[in-house]
Amino acid sequence: MKLVTLSDTHNLQQHISVPEGDVVIHAGDATLRGTEKEVREFAAWYGSLPHRLKLFIPGNHDFLFESYPVRGLEIMQQNGITLLNHIPFTWEGIHFFGSPWTPWFHDWAFNGPKDAEAGKRFFAQKWAEIPDETEVLVTHGPAYGIGDQTSCGPKVGCPELQTRIHQ
Repeated sequence: MKLVTLSDTHNLQQHISVPEGDVVIHAGDATLRGTEKEVREFAAWYGSLPHRLKLFIPGNHDFLFESYPVRGLEIMQQNGITLLNHIPFTWEGIHFFGSPWTPWFHDWAFNGPKDAEAGKRFFAQKWAEIPDETEVLVTHGPAYGIGDQTSCGPKVGCPELQTRIHQ
């Protein structure tokens, strides 16, 4: 099974050439502000891709999925896209889990608490919900120390996600 992954397309989907594969996974930030119009445009494009399975995990720019989760789910379903909004999904015997949650970062969507101690507790609980049988884990935000250096300087990865991955 060939998996194709992408993320952070921020309304530029029409300029992207997506490789062939069985499953395409978009790990979030399909939009700039997560408006319904942006989500509809992205979903129409993403749903037209030839991959047999299309998975989408919202990102911190995809506000519609946090503010109006049922509406976001409906739009994805109407376009043949499976939304993984902190839930497991099994396809052809492969166990996927997708989550949009990230440590607090500029008060975007799906941010954990700003307070460090509250954030530790929040994410320990969130990541404990990842089933042990998960084979493909997709999160919008990285684990601490893995591709999490920002252009602003700080590392923004989640230490609790790193701990859960090692478990």
